[in-house]
Amino acid sequence: MGIDLVWFLPIHPIGMTNRKGTLGSPYSIDDFRAVNPQYGTMDDFHRLVSEIHQLGMRLMIDIVFRHTSHDCTWVKDHPEWYARDEKGNPIALVPEWTDILDLKFEGNEETLWPELIDTLKFWCENGVDGFRTDVACCIPMEFWHRARRAVSEVNSRCIWLAESVWFTAIEGYRAIDGLVNTDAELYQTYDLCYDYDVYVAWRAAVQGAIPIKSYLELVRLQSVIYPKGFVKMRFVENHDQDRVAYVCRNNRFKALAWTAFNAFNKGCFLVHAGQETEQTKVSSLFEKDWVDCRQVHPLEEFTRKLIQIKKHPVIKAKGARLTLTHHSPCIVAVWEVTSAREGLIGLFNVAQESNDEQFVQISNLPAGNYENLFVDLGVNELLKDESRIISVNNNGKLRVPIVATIFHYTGILLRPQTFYTKSYNQPKISLNASWNLNATTFANEDLVGRQPVGIHINTDDSIYVADHQNGYILVWNNGSSTSTRNISGNLINPWSLFVMINGDIYVDNGHSNNRVDKWMFNTTNSEPVMTVHGSCTGLFVDNVNNTLYCSSASQHHVVKLELNNENRVPILVAGTGCPGPVIDTLDRPHGIFVDTNLYLYVADTNNNRIQRVRLVHPEKSFGMQLCEGHRVPPLLRLPAPSLRLLPPTPSLAPVRYTNKLVLAMHRLNRFKLRRAAQRNMKMGLFLWMPNIPANARWLQNGETVAAGNGRGNATNQLYYPYGLFVADNQTVILADNGNHRIVEWKIGDTKGQVIAGGRDEGNRLDQLKRPTDVLIDKETDSIIICDRGNQRVTRWSRAIGTTQGEILLDNIDCFGLAIDDESFLYISDAEKDEVRRYKMGDTNGTLVAGGHEKGDDLNQLNFPTYIFIASQQSVYVSDEHNHRVMKWNNGATEGIIVAGGQGQGQSPTQLSYPEGLFADTLDAIYVADYGNHRVMRWLKGATQGTVIVGGNGQGLASNQATNKSLLRVKVWIYGGGGYVGSTSDPLYNGCGIATNAIVVSKNYRLGPLGWLTLGPPASFTGNYGVLDVFMALKWVQENIASFGGNNV
Repeated sequence: MGIDLVWFLPIHPIGMTNRKGTLGSPYSIDDFRAVNPQYGTMDDFHRLVSEIHQLGMRLMIDIVFRHTSHDCTWVKDHPEWYARDEKGNPIALVPEWTDILDLKFEGNEETLWPELIDTLKFWCENGVDGFRTDVACCIPMEFWHRARRAVSEVNSRCIWLAESVWFTAIEGYRAIDGLVNTDAELYQTYDLCYDYDVYVAWRAAVQGAIPIKSYLELVRLQSVIYPKGFVKMRFVENHDQDRVAYVCRNNRFKALAWTAFNAFNKGCFLVHAGQETEQTKVSSLFEKDWVDCRQVHPLEEFTRKLIQIKKHPVIKAKGARLTLTHHSPCIVAVWEVTSAREGLIGLFNVAQESNDEQFVQISNLPAGNYENLFVDLGVNELLKDESRIISVNNNGKLRVPIVATIFHYTGILLRPQTFYTKSYNQPKISLNASWNLNATTFANEDLVGRQPVGIHINTDDSIYVADHQNGYILVWNNGSSTSTRNISGNLINPWSLFVMINGDIYVDNGHSNNRVDKWMFNTTNSEPVMTVHGSCTGLFVDNVNNTLYCSSASQHHVVKLELNNENRVPILVAGTGCPGPVIDTLDRPHGIFVDTNLYLYVADTNNNRIQRVRLVHPEKSFGMQLCEGHRVPPLLRLPAPSLRLLPPTPSLAPVRYTNKLVLAMHRLNRFKLRRAAQRNMKMGLFLWMPNIPANARWLQNGETVAAGNGRGNATNQLYYPYGLFVADNQTVILADNGNHRIVEWKIGDTKGQVIAGGRDEGNRLDQLKRPTDVLIDKETDSIIICDRGNQRVTRWSRAIGTTQGEILLDNIDCFGLAIDDESFLYISDAEKDEVRRYKMGDTNGTLVAGGHEKGDDLNQLNFPTYIFIASQQSVYVSDEHNHRVMKWNNGATEGIIVAGGQGQGQSPTQLSYPEGLFADTLDAIYVADYGNHRVMRWLKGATQGTVIVGGNGQGLASNQATNKSLLRVKVWIYGGGGYVGSTSDPLYNGCGIATNAIVVSKNYRLGPLGWLTLGPPASFTGNYGVLDVFMALKWVQENIASFGGNNV
């Protein structure tokens, strides 16, 4: 079937006291190092393990360390190991678990803990490959840290799965001050965690209690709150939960669709015994529970195919990305490898309401061939006679039967947001089309009033018009000369409207009511969905992301609201609220449109132009003027204003000359030795290794050698510089990460010279994307660049006139580079957690550090960044997420910790996300301690380091990598304004004030019942005053260090 890992529930002897059922609960354990005689002997277990291994699978067993049975010998031999009530009696913390007694971890670190850890080692020595740990979240994390380190000595590839719990359980435990670890904490030690954080939402989505999109939002949120590379155990059933065939008992196809999506989703796919035969009975833990495997069940092939697809090269490829969207009735999931222009499209009809297979038409697909991986499975019966290869022509339509269908495609780049049906008529008009010069009038002023601005034409060519004067919505069906519907009800001067594919109508009702209303199809009632300040002169619904957009001519901006959000207050996406002609302002905008690439188009009326705004990454969004009057000007691209300043953090690169350190910030600082170091040094072909005395001291105020003029893209500025290289003539070459370029800075110059990239971010050969490191290859007089954002390593000639580079290596998550005196290139791969050595022209390389998956063992790394090559090809690695520096001698299979390794912290024995590093001839290590804003030196063999630069917190002063005594700061928040006369115009609207300020422009007052707001409109409640104050204080706190203030 393709199973990789077999998981057994507890296999140990079960207690007799208070036994549940006939057999008892396997979680009521007598002896943790024995086999339940009902299952066999230890010899039988060994034969079973051998058989599992011979079949190419691995074995994981359930470990229950939170409790024992009443009959366990520890109850008498070690009574101090058990939790007790007020009367001193051993207890179970969950009253219903009457057959067990809970262990007490606190205070038993030197006795109970070693006993349990030795048990884990015992089972590893008996062939077990991994552990599923029962209620792992309720056992101290320090225990699991110790346990994993100890078990790694026996089996470094041991798999760790934590039974985690859902959010409400965490809240419950913490409400009674109980010990409970979140998934994010468990991932510090564990490889996998349960999917319980979204399971409750999944059940609710299956039952129709919440929208499917809400469930998908929680799934997407996992990639933000958990560490990079996290793995979830995806399941639709397990031994504690209902069978999926029971949950969807009235709709078999829905169960199959959810199962298929669960397998296709990112993570580890669990097949619970009996799931592949569509068992509906909930597993019994206390009785014999038979699963009939004597006959081949039709669903077995379905399950086998899902596992086969789970192992598809696209999903396993480096850099593969999964995107999830909901386009009713389907979940559309796309695995894509951008560099290979290859991917998988999964379509899962999880919302279908019948047991009949349905055809669904998917639109807007790029033309090409799509290989259906689900043909001949007995699931999509309608595909029996269909070809496996389906061609899509230029109309972009694909008619497929949907239970679960997965297509493989090549040579095409897809965006999941293209798979939806538009509710508006968007005809394809020929470039040489000609138009009838005589129009046909089907409605005059007597019918639609004056200023009938809002109009919508749906896919049936029905026309919807907003009667601005009379407050109606009128509808004409295709071909009809009279309106067929008249919608009204507390609508005052509506400007705009938008009609959904299901007939629901969103209508502007902002003139006096300050809101947008939604009218359900074939109903006479409406509901408010968004709060606005004035009329929406344009409305648009992006039904890819279920987002409503409103342009406001009076407010000179465009706002949006996610319709699944219970909060009705929108957020700003275009304009500043102040009228103006510059690229980031609007002046009385009206019509708006959002395309499938998530670009917002705005009719900027008083500026006589069309603006386009990118919506995918709003923090990087640009206004782009597309047309003005009758001419098309050059494209202008300016970043949107931001109030958040990010103080620099040091990143140290290898030093290339004798007595200076170079720190990369938004400028480069050079720190001189307090007393001169010995001038002799070891010189390799490419590398200077200084001899620095052990008692050397460093001046604490650095000298700026590059930039220092604030963050920006001018030639005298930098934007998050990362790795750098110092040439023999002290020219500094650095990776200007945020500007996507490599800059050369000659000694004494006030401006740098761009020598690679600098043509915006991109993947052309003349572009870079987020470069992280650079070095000089003297033999070829070129620079080698870690072009991390493009997952490649490139070489650019240093010859004058060079405009593009060449690719040395592709599909590599490079971060740091180094070169030795034999011209071997070393590259750290942050995704594979390894360092490889390459001979020029070689694309495979030789592993020299890490490469044994992510971890903290001596043969593992966890997000390696910068590297340094010493004599005899020894490799020093900044093992960033393990907060240590490792040295790997040439040919070694394990590294040596030479700095840090005592967990994250700021003590002399610890590091926090170390990055740049180098070693001198005495094997002293110099490392940029990124998280602690300092540079440390660790002498050879030392157990702690010394701070030689920085250590004064983060800031902009030359001795920070600010003075140690930061000053207190007073903050005045001025609430301006009020209203004058009957015009309702603000006295001070804030538009004339500098953009880098928080402006409170409403007339707030603090009264005995809280904040009050004086003057119209009524929608400005007192709470807005509080929000404005919080916004101002938040900005001050985040940026206070940049002007010498104390944020405490």
